Amino acid sequence: MRVTISLLTYGSLPYTKQCLKALVHNTPKIYKLVILDNKSKDDTADWIVNESNLPDGTDFMPSPKNLGYGGGHNLVTEKKGDTEFMVFLNNDTIPMKGWLEPMIEVMDKYPDCEVVGSKLISPFLGGLQHAGVNFKGTFPVHRFFNFPVDFPDANILEQVPAVTGACFMVRTKTFKELKGFDPHYFCGWEDIDYCLEINKMGKKVFYQPKSVLHHYEGRSEGRFVAEDSNREYFMKKWYKDISKWIKEENEKV
Repeated sequence: MRVTISLLTYGSLPYTKQCLKALVHNTPKIYKLVILDNKSKDDTADWIVNESNLPDGTDFMPSPKNLGYGGGHNLVTEKKGDTEFMVFLNNDTIPMKGWLEPMIEVMDKYPDCEVVGSKLISPFLGGLQHAGVNFKGTFPVHRFFNFPVDFPDANILEQVPAVTGACFMVRTKTFKELKGFDPHYFCGWEDIDYCLEINKMGKKVFYQPKSVLHHYEGRSEGRFVAEDSNREYFMKKWYKDISKWIKEENEKV
């Protein structure tokens, strides 16, 4: 196995069920699955323990408290991350057939690539939810948001400043060396922060449009509870670097 898929749950059991059903149906068995439950208030943990249709060898890690996105994936990687790649996958996604292999292809083709993100389609809007992340000034924005799914520019494999963490592949070795996601965040901005750390190292982040998932976005209770403090910390940490990178890019034009 070259890939460990880390799936976090915090309530929203119907979304978890449909995510896992699609994952099993649409993914060749080239991965191992680890599910960490962030102390769900509903029946999620019991369902996972008793569900018989999960992939063979699935590991379940019940957490005594809600560790959030970064804390949960950091713990899974620390305890179970013994493969070449980690994929951090949201439970409110529906992976489409052939979503995983193209991510591995990018990593194999570009040795200096450290993060790969997917094309995400919004089931609510019917258009693109994510096709990589750019910066508008110093603020991260999703490229081609709500554009048609087949918009030509969104179907190009390319290097981007960042990608969203709803489906996020990293090289395990580098992720561990960087000590994972910054623990100052809670359920937001960890993904963009990590991508900027990679950029600062002189490594690359790629958007892979052949990897396609539907993403319901923000389905977990309390998803945006720390949004203001996350944004404030991010801006304090990265404002000077982002401004410098923007200036350098403008000078190239």
